Amino acid sequence: DATSGNFCDNGLIAPDRTITLVVLLYNLCKNWEAVTRERIKALFSDDVLRLIDGMLNVSRLYKKQASVESDHFHKLLISLASDIRVIMMITPETSDDRIRFIDNNTDGFIYMVSSASVTGAQQSFNEKKIAYFNHINAMNLRNPRMIGFGISNKQTLESAQANAAGAIIGSKFVTLLNETKDPDKALDQLQEALKK
Repeated sequence: DATSGNFCDNGLIAPDRTITLVVLLYNLCKNWEAVTRERIKALFSDDVLRLIDGMLNVSRLYKKQASVESDHFHKLLISLASDIRVIMMITPETSDDRIRFIDNNTDGFIYMVSSASVTGAQQSFNEKKIAYFNHINAMNLRNPRMIGFGISNKQTLESAQANAAGAIIGSKFVTLLNETKDPDKALDQLQEALKK
């Protein structure tokens, strides 16, 4: 089933391979000159092609009203139709009212950006960031939070885990993937880096 997912240890749903592929391939398929429908079907499956077609059809409905709101609405419709959780982000600059609005309008987890700057490695979280994490925790939000941006070593990982439901590691993995050119090796190296 294309919409089924596996449950993680924290009870959140991890999307299956089909949903992950659709999300990754969607932008590529906006312009069918880059890749053909037949190629998607041959490489992946009918489910992947069907879900991409559905997303593209919704995009065409809103093409006349190109705006951020219609794009968000489009993504929300697709997520509901495919049982994909809508993940919203908050930053240290997000107002409390906006955070509560986000908490009330999502049912996955909240991506708590550790910094308003660009993503990338850092050695530890400073007092200002820890105060931000504590402030968000004191709000008693209903959704779990995952901290991302700057998780690259044991210290930042443990700090994120102590202040939220978990951590999201992106840049460090992408850097290792670029260096190794092998997902398994990159994952092994990431696991080792997070032990240091």
